[in-house]
Amino acid sequence: MNTRHKFRKSERLTSRKEIQSLFDQGESFYVFPFRVYWKESELPNREYPVQIAFAVPKRIHKNASTRNRIRRKVREAYRTNKQSWFEQLKDKQVSLAVLLIYTAKEETTYSTVQEKIIRIMHRLQTVTRLS
Repeated sequence: MNTRHKFRKSERLTSRKEIQSLFDQGESFYVFPFRVYWKESELPNREYPVQIAFAVPKRIHKNASTRNRIRRKVREAYRTNKQSWFEQLKDKQVSLAVLLIYTAKEETTYSTVQEKIIRIMHRLQTVTRLS
């Protein structure tokens, strides 16, 4: 089985302290329909250069099944496109903590989500290159 196309628990950003520090000290940008918070950090897991969390606000999408469907699309798009991004971050020896918040009022198609995730990865790659 191909291990590079998995989304393991150690890749997920679950620490409340780390998520709060993203809001307090991290940087952000907007790529419709995502608000992206990120910062370079010392991550405990060296196997993955990125720890990431996905959020779909309850106040925008009231129905839980809609929120879950959106999160599944975003996770799948991230999971299938992360490998080349990981290799480039490992070459630069950069570790990132990232939070993606889905802000659109309506649900978008998977192809749109995938296109935006790729655009976010390229943008984060260029921003970290400057550091």
